[in-house]
Amino acid sequence: MLKQQTIELIEKELNTSLTRFAGDVIRGQQIFSSDFNLIKNYTKQKLEHDIHSLDQVSFNNNQTESSLISIINQAPKQAINKITLNIPNLESIQSHCAYLIQRELIQTQKIEAILTNNLLSDWIETGINLHEHQSDNKCSFCDSQISDARWQALKNHFDDSSQNLKKQLIAAKERLTQLINSTKDLNTDIHLFAPSQQLIAKQIVEKVNIELSSVREFLSSHLRLIEQRLENIFLPITSTSTSISTCPLNQLVKLVDDFNRMVEAHNGSIKQQEQEKNRAKEQLRLLKVKGFVDSSDYYQKKESIQTAKQKLQENQTSLAQLISEIQNLEQQKEHKISEMHDESAAAAEINGLLQHYFASNHLSLRATTLHNRSGVAFEVIRDDSVAHNLSEGECSLIAFCYFLAKIKDHTQDMIIYIDDPICSLDS
Repeated sequence: MLKQQTIELIEKELNTSLTRFAGDVIRGQQIFSSDFNLIKNYTKQKLEHDIHSLDQVSFNNNQTESSLISIINQAPKQAINKITLNIPNLESIQSHCAYLIQRELIQTQKIEAILTNNLLSDWIETGINLHEHQSDNKCSFCDSQISDARWQALKNHFDDSSQNLKKQLIAAKERLTQLINSTKDLNTDIHLFAPSQQLIAKQIVEKVNIELSSVREFLSSHLRLIEQRLENIFLPITSTSTSISTCPLNQLVKLVDDFNRMVEAHNGSIKQQEQEKNRAKEQLRLLKVKGFVDSSDYYQKKESIQTAKQKLQENQTSLAQLISEIQNLEQQKEHKISEMHDESAAAAEINGLLQHYFASNHLSLRATTLHNRSGVAFEVIRDDSVAHNLSEGECSLIAFCYFLAKIKDHTQDMIIYIDDPICSLDS
């Protein structure tokens, strides 16, 4: 049986090994350095909690330390932005451009020479803008006077309808230029996807860029028509062959949706990867704890300590019971001694009565303990020896003296009747 000191020594050694493992192996592992709370708070108590949880954890053959470290050390995935395409309403653009380039202006009161000469038309229109606010009505180029009739003819040629059309054409040109510049090819880094998804992502991006190229070409062709009409707003463009079907646009929308679903799955896998890393860290920690338990005979030592403690507790309980029994016996002994003392005093009182009142010097009582029985008894002594075969008179005399000794302290308020047999004592 192990002594208390030995049990404490074994338990201390086990606790020391637990504390050292928790500090050196867990807190000292670089693989857990990112888990600040784990590093800071991992104590012997946390280690013992992990040991107790091993019964609820299953390890398979693939969960080796190297495989778990490989998962933990995986490069973190980067988030990918979704595709956001602001494709304009191409049918509306086509309809509006057709209206602008095919619109006819009223040809009355037009100057024929200006109608057929684009450079002259631009030059005169610029001159009008330079001279219309001058008060002297002189030409800044030739210094000739510009007559009112001439001014009116020019205003009739460049009337409000033509100026409004020109403004609309310029606005359409700016809008188309802006749309062309904003409709750019996708420049997504497909290498951010998982290797198994990179080929699919590449094919989608290529198809999207082909469709975007068609959209830009559509816009560019209408831009060219607008620019052509601006060269001579008085000359409508009656035939256009530029068009784009709605089917490729529907295909473009579908391609973008497919790509964005891949992006959602990829971005969702970033959180899954982090969760997988955390699980791997926990598995790695528990795997190390299991290795410690197996190599240190932890369960055997704990069982030995527990068994020794239980046995020690049983022995201490038995010892306590024995001590209690001894104390009870001591108390009984003291009680016997007390009784013995009381009965000895009673024996002396009886002996005094026998000798003083009844002149019986040859009889006396002596208190003694009983063998194998509780209490105190009296022995009758005749001439220093235990008396046997007492006469009836001797028995009555001794009994009467015992009675007088017992009631000695209680006779103050007592009337005693003595029956006739007391008179039948031996002479």
